[in-house]
Amino acid sequence: QFSIEWFAVHSSHLVGESEIGDLSDKLKQLYSNSVKIAKEPSEIQFIDKQWVPFPMHPLQAKAWRDSQQALSLNEVVKDLALSSPGWTATSSSRAIYHPQQAWMLKVSLPVKLTNSLRLLSSKEAKRGIQFSQLLNSENGAELRQRLPNSYFIEEPLWASINDIDGEVLDLPLISFRE
Repeated sequence: QFSIEWFAVHSSHLVGESEIGDLSDKLKQLYSNSVKIAKEPSEIQFIDKQWVPFPMHPLQAKAWRDSQQALSLNEVVKDLALSSPGWTATSSSRAIYHPQQAWMLKVSLPVKLTNSLRLLSSKEAKRGIQFSQLLNSENGAELRQRLPNSYFIEEPLWASINDIDGEVLDLPLISFRE
């Protein structure tokens, strides 16, 4: 088991998509649920409405802290120096699980496995959104009907941080996975 680490991202630099409700609200719910597990209820208060909590895997967080991007975005991405324990890796290594959370997280891992860095990209995350949209369409209903014994895992939300030029950063990218 390990702890995810929490940052605060100014809403002007938060980027992502959600098929399951407001992106900021979902991140705040995950934060609130995670911190309740780790801290006393009085310590759960968040900074303010312009800031959104943002989780990172410990390897992601370390790479972020050491990056030039973190240095250039230090006014809009704050390290909360807060962690939430109880997370474990799944066989995917990029997908992490907590038994008391509603969602698994799929994270960018700045490590080489099978000769490549395991960083997510916005292209990949957007495919998760498109797949959720497909499953919630008439074609998705037909697919479920044709394959009644199959269960499709969705990734209906992703989030990351925009750099100073407005580009989506791969290192901090996360997806919510069923």
